[in-house]
Amino acid sequence: MVKKSGYFTLSGRLFLGSIMLAWVGVAGAACERSDVDYYLSKGFTQAQIAALCAQAGGLSGDANSQSSYKAYSEQTMRRAEVVRQRRKQEEQDYFLQSALAGWDAKVTSRWFEYTRRLCVATGNNPDITARTKVCPEVRYQIHFKGLQVMNYEREYVVFGRRQLEVKGDIRRKLLHDFKEYPRDVQRKLLAVYKSKVRDGATFIPIRRDIPMQRVINVLREYARNQAKA
Repeated sequence: MVKKSGYFTLSGRLFLGSIMLAWVGVAGAACERSDVDYYLSKGFTQAQIAALCAQAGGLSGDANSQSSYKAYSEQTMRRAEVVRQRRKQEEQDYFLQSALAGWDAKVTSRWFEYTRRLCVATGNNPDITARTKVCPEVRYQIHFKGLQVMNYEREYVVFGRRQLEVKGDIRRKLLHDFKEYPRDVQRKLLAVYKSKVRDGATFIPIRRDIPMQRVINVLREYARNQAKA
Protein backbone atom coordinates (compact mmCIF):
# COMPACT_ATOMS: atom_id res chain seq x y z
CA MET A 1 0.00 0.00 0.00
CA VAL A 2 1.35 3.40 -0.97
CA LYS A 3 1.65 5.82 1.92
CA LYS A 4 0.07 9.27 1.47
CA SER A 5 1.56 12.50 2.81
CA GLY A 6 -0.01 15.96 2.40
CA TYR A 7 -1.62 16.54 -0.96
CA PHE A 8 0.44 14.03 -2.97
CA THR A 9 1.22 10.33 -2.72
CA LEU A 10 4.85 9.57 -1.95
CA SER A 11 5.50 8.33 -5.49
CA GLY A 12 3.74 11.34 -6.98
CA ARG A 13 5.77 13.66 -4.82
CA LEU A 14 9.03 12.03 -5.88
CA PHE A 15 8.08 12.35 -9.53
CA LEU A 16 7.06 16.00 -9.13
CA GLY A 17 10.21 16.62 -7.12
CA SER A 18 12.33 15.39 -10.01
CA ILE A 19 10.57 17.73 -12.41
CA MET A 20 10.84 20.67 -9.98
CA LEU A 21 14.53 20.03 -9.37
CA ALA A 22 15.22 20.05 -13.09
CA TRP A 23 13.17 23.22 -13.51
CA VAL A 24 14.78 25.27 -10.74
CA GLY A 25 18.18 23.88 -11.70
CA VAL A 26 17.82 25.30 -15.20
CA ALA A 27 16.90 28.66 -13.62
CA GLY A 28 20.23 28.66 -11.81
CA ALA A 29 18.69 28.32 -8.33
CA ALA A 30 20.47 26.84 -5.34
CA CYS A 31 18.12 24.01 -4.20
CA GLU A 32 19.01 20.37 -3.58
CA ARG A 33 16.60 17.47 -4.21
CA SER A 34 15.96 17.26 -0.47
CA ASP A 35 14.99 20.96 -0.40
CA VAL A 36 12.42 20.50 -3.14
CA ASP A 37 10.98 17.39 -1.46
CA TYR A 38 10.73 19.23 1.81
CA TYR A 39 8.88 22.17 0.28
CA LEU A 40 6.52 19.81 -1.53
CA SER A 41 5.79 17.95 1.70
CA LYS A 42 4.78 21.25 3.27
CA GLY A 43 2.32 22.01 0.48
CA PHE A 44 4.25 24.79 -1.29
CA THR A 45 3.24 25.48 -4.90
CA GLN A 46 5.65 25.22 -7.82
CA ALA A 47 5.85 29.00 -8.09
CA GLN A 48 6.60 29.36 -4.38
CA ILE A 49 9.33 26.71 -4.49
CA ALA A 50 10.92 28.30 -7.55
CA ALA A 51 10.94 31.70 -5.81
CA LEU A 52 12.47 30.26 -2.64
CA CYS A 53 15.19 28.46 -4.57
CA ALA A 54 15.93 31.52 -6.68
CA GLN A 55 16.27 33.62 -3.52
CA ALA A 56 18.59 31.04 -2.02
CA GLY A 57 20.67 31.13 -5.20
CA GLY A 58 21.01 34.91 -4.93
CA LEU A 59 22.21 34.63 -1.34
CA SER A 60 24.56 31.69 -1.79
CA GLY A 61 25.92 32.38 -5.28
CA ASP A 62 29.60 32.35 -5.97
CA ALA A 63 31.86 35.33 -5.32
CA ASN A 64 31.89 36.40 -8.97
CA SER A 65 28.09 36.57 -9.12
CA GLN A 66 27.89 38.59 -5.92
CA SER A 67 30.67 40.91 -7.14
CA SER A 68 28.89 41.44 -10.48
CA TYR A 69 25.61 42.20 -8.72
CA LYS A 70 27.30 44.67 -6.39
CA ALA A 71 29.01 46.42 -9.30
CA TYR A 72 25.70 46.61 -11.18
CA SER A 73 23.93 48.01 -8.12
CA GLU A 74 26.60 50.65 -7.55
CA GLN A 75 26.49 51.66 -11.22
CA THR A 76 22.71 51.95 -11.10
CA MET A 77 22.89 54.08 -7.96
CA ARG A 78 25.50 56.36 -9.52
CA ARG A 79 23.34 56.86 -12.59
CA ALA A 80 20.31 57.60 -10.42
CA GLU A 81 22.34 60.17 -8.46
CA VAL A 82 23.50 61.86 -11.68
CA VAL A 83 19.89 62.13 -12.86
CA ARG A 84 18.79 63.48 -9.47
CA GLN A 85 21.54 66.11 -9.45
CA ARG A 86 20.72 67.14 -13.03
CA ARG A 87 17.04 67.61 -12.18
CA LYS A 88 17.93 69.58 -9.07
CA GLN A 89 20.22 71.82 -11.13
CA GLU A 90 17.50 72.43 -13.71
CA GLU A 91 14.99 73.29 -10.98
CA GLN A 92 17.41 75.72 -9.34
CA ASP A 93 18.27 77.34 -12.68
CA TYR A 94 14.59 77.87 -13.42
CA PHE A 95 13.89 79.20 -9.92
CA LEU A 96 16.70 81.75 -9.98
CA GLN A 97 15.85 82.84 -13.51
CA SER A 98 12.23 83.37 -12.43
CA ALA A 99 13.26 85.16 -9.23
CA LEU A 100 15.26 87.90 -10.96
CA ALA A 101 13.22 91.04 -11.60
CA GLY A 102 15.43 92.13 -14.49
CA TRP A 103 14.78 91.44 -18.18
CA ASP A 104 16.04 88.55 -20.23
CA ALA A 105 17.45 86.68 -17.22
CA LYS A 106 19.75 83.75 -17.91
CA VAL A 107 21.39 81.25 -15.53
CA THR A 108 24.30 78.89 -16.15
CA SER A 109 26.41 76.78 -13.79
CA ARG A 110 29.09 79.53 -13.72
CA TRP A 111 27.15 82.79 -13.76
CA PHE A 112 23.76 84.49 -14.10
CA GLU A 113 22.85 87.64 -15.97
CA TYR A 114 19.98 90.03 -16.50
CA THR A 115 19.21 93.49 -17.88
CA ARG A 116 18.17 96.55 -15.86
CA ARG A 117 17.24 100.07 -16.79
CA LEU A 118 19.35 102.94 -15.50
CA CYS A 119 16.99 105.89 -15.18
CA VAL A 120 17.60 109.56 -14.50
CA ALA A 121 15.24 112.51 -14.73
CA THR A 122 16.06 115.38 -17.10
CA GLY A 123 14.95 118.98 -17.15
CA ASN A 124 14.40 121.52 -14.38
CA ASN A 125 10.64 121.32 -13.97
CA PRO A 126 9.79 121.82 -10.26
CA ASP A 127 7.26 119.02 -10.62
CA ILE A 128 9.48 115.91 -10.54
CA THR A 129 6.75 113.73 -12.06
CA ALA A 130 6.63 116.03 -15.06
CA ARG A 131 10.32 115.64 -15.83
CA THR A 132 11.41 113.43 -18.71
CA LYS A 133 13.12 110.18 -17.81
CA VAL A 134 16.03 108.70 -19.69
CA CYS A 135 16.46 104.97 -19.11
CA PRO A 136 19.30 103.27 -21.01
CA GLU A 137 19.68 99.53 -20.41
CA VAL A 138 22.62 97.82 -18.70
CA ARG A 139 23.43 94.11 -18.90
CA TYR A 140 24.71 92.55 -15.67
CA GLN A 141 26.68 89.30 -15.49
CA ILE A 142 27.48 87.99 -11.99
CA HIS A 143 29.76 84.99 -11.53
CA PHE A 144 29.12 82.40 -8.83
CA LYS A 145 32.78 81.70 -8.08
CA GLY A 146 33.71 83.76 -5.04
CA LEU A 147 30.18 85.17 -4.76
CA GLN A 148 29.16 86.48 -1.35
CA VAL A 149 25.52 87.04 -0.45
CA MET A 150 25.39 90.13 1.75
CA ASN A 151 22.22 91.97 2.79
CA TYR A 152 18.60 92.21 1.78
CA GLU A 153 16.66 95.46 1.57
CA ARG A 154 13.58 97.04 0.04
CA GLU A 155 14.36 99.60 -2.62
CA TYR A 156 11.05 101.41 -2.33
CA VAL A 157 8.60 100.35 0.35
CA VAL A 158 5.65 101.80 -1.55
CA PHE A 159 6.21 99.63 -4.61
CA GLY A 160 7.59 96.67 -2.69
CA ARG A 161 10.68 96.34 -4.86
CA ARG A 162 13.26 94.12 -3.25
CA GLN A 163 16.99 93.84 -3.73
CA LEU A 164 19.64 91.43 -2.52
CA GLU A 165 23.20 92.66 -2.11
CA VAL A 166 25.91 90.41 -3.50
CA LYS A 167 29.67 90.84 -3.81
CA GLY A 168 32.08 89.22 -6.23
CA ASP A 169 32.95 89.15 -9.91
CA ILE A 170 30.35 91.56 -11.35
CA ARG A 171 30.53 92.54 -15.00
CA ARG A 172 28.39 95.09 -16.83
CA LYS A 173 27.80 96.14 -20.39
CA LEU A 174 26.03 99.28 -21.58
CA LEU A 175 23.42 98.42 -24.18
CA HIS A 176 23.06 102.11 -25.06
CA ASP A 177 25.96 104.52 -25.36
CA PHE A 178 25.70 107.47 -22.96
CA LYS A 179 27.08 109.68 -25.73
CA GLU A 180 23.63 109.56 -27.34
CA TYR A 181 22.40 111.95 -24.63
CA PRO A 182 23.18 115.61 -23.82
CA ARG A 183 26.22 116.23 -21.61
CA ASP A 184 24.24 117.06 -18.47
CA VAL A 185 22.31 113.80 -18.87
CA GLN A 186 25.55 111.91 -19.48
CA ARG A 187 26.95 113.20 -16.17
CA LYS A 188 23.85 112.10 -14.30
CA LEU A 189 23.85 108.67 -15.95
CA LEU A 190 27.53 108.15 -15.23
CA ALA A 191 27.08 109.04 -11.56
CA VAL A 192 24.17 106.62 -11.17
CA TYR A 193 26.02 103.94 -13.14
CA LYS A 194 29.04 104.16 -10.83
CA SER A 195 26.84 104.07 -7.73
CA LYS A 196 25.28 100.73 -8.73
CA VAL A 197 28.52 98.82 -8.11
CA ARG A 198 30.74 99.81 -5.19
CA ASP A 199 33.72 97.81 -3.94
CA GLY A 200 32.66 94.83 -6.03
CA ALA A 201 29.14 94.78 -4.60
CA THR A 202 25.75 95.45 -6.16
CA PHE A 203 22.07 94.91 -5.49
CA ILE A 204 20.27 92.36 -7.65
CA PRO A 205 16.51 92.85 -8.18
CA ILE A 206 14.24 90.12 -6.78
CA ARG A 207 10.57 89.73 -7.62
CA ARG A 208 8.15 90.55 -4.83
CA ASP A 209 6.42 87.13 -4.82
CA ILE A 210 9.64 85.11 -4.46
CA PRO A 211 10.81 83.82 -1.04
CA MET A 212 13.98 85.79 -0.34
CA GLN A 213 15.54 83.17 1.90
CA ARG A 214 15.30 80.56 -0.83
CA VAL A 215 17.07 82.92 -3.24
CA ILE A 216 19.85 83.36 -0.68
CA ASN A 217 20.16 79.59 -0.17
CA VAL A 218 20.27 78.87 -3.91
CA LEU A 219 22.90 81.54 -4.59
CA ARG A 220 25.10 80.23 -1.77
CA GLU A 221 24.81 76.69 -3.08
CA TYR A 222 25.88 77.82 -6.55
CA ALA A 223 28.86 79.59 -4.96
CA ARG A 224 29.83 76.46 -3.01
CA ASN A 225 29.61 74.30 -6.10
CA GLN A 226 31.86 76.67 -8.04
CA ALA A 227 34.35 76.78 -5.18
CA LYS A 228 34.71 72.99 -5.51
CA ALA A 229 35.09 73.09 -9.30
